[in-house]
Amino acid sequence: MAFTLASWNVLAQAYVRPDRYPGCEPAALDPELRAGKVARHIGALDADVVCLQEAEAPIVKAQGIGTFEFASKSGGKPDGCAIGIRGSVRADRFETVKYSDGSGHIALVAFLTTRIGKVAVATTHLKWDPPDTPAAKRFALRETDDLLAFLRRSAAGIPWIICGDFNVTSDDEVIARFIKAGLKDAYATIPQAATCIANGRARRIDFILYTADLMATPRPLPPLADDSILPSTAMPSDHLPIAAAFERLR
Repeated sequence: MAFTLASWNVLAQAYVRPDRYPGCEPAALDPELRAGKVARHIGALDADVVCLQEAEAPIVKAQGIGTFEFASKSGGKPDGCAIGIRGSVRADRFETVKYSDGSGHIALVAFLTTRIGKVAVATTHLKWDPPDTPAAKRFALRETDDLLAFLRRSAAGIPWIICGDFNVTSDDEVIARFIKAGLKDAYATIPQAATCIANGRARRIDFILYTADLMATPRPLPPLADDSILPSTAMPSDHLPIAAAFERLR
């Protein structure tokens, strides 16, 4: 028995500006067209648990999956994180982790009963740090530590899955801290799999991490190259959805 989880940064419409996406067709950036496509893509994601970042409340409500929990970022930001469940998965409770760094970024954590037992699922959008930011001043590192501290305190004794847009690549200290905490990377066996086009570069900055009491089988991704154009009329975000199937080892 297994259950599946998908994670996707849907690209909040509030952040869509033509100057950020100069190669995109106008139709790919049109607010009304994008809203419908994002909602339809969310509804079509083939997973028991759907985790979203840069989600906006109206689109979450329009997606049609059913049970969705939404948590807004603070500080006047227009977006947040969401977790949807369907099938045999049951949500026991949801909690929002408000990071202590003043960034307004959050994690949304679902405590679930699944076909493989109790699982804590956290979805987050870590704040981007400019290159060469000293470790002591990095938002992403402080947010990583906050999330790990919460899960150690609130989800001890059950498996964890942490997913989302981490705004770092796999060789970053953020990932090293998660690995040191005992988490594994679902896409570690396909490290060349890019998930996002950012500033003209195809990179993997979206992750699904999990504790050692689980086994993950990642879902393959379509290829992305530096000259790929996202958002497009087919894919309404500059990120691809990622997904994995999970089984319990012990």
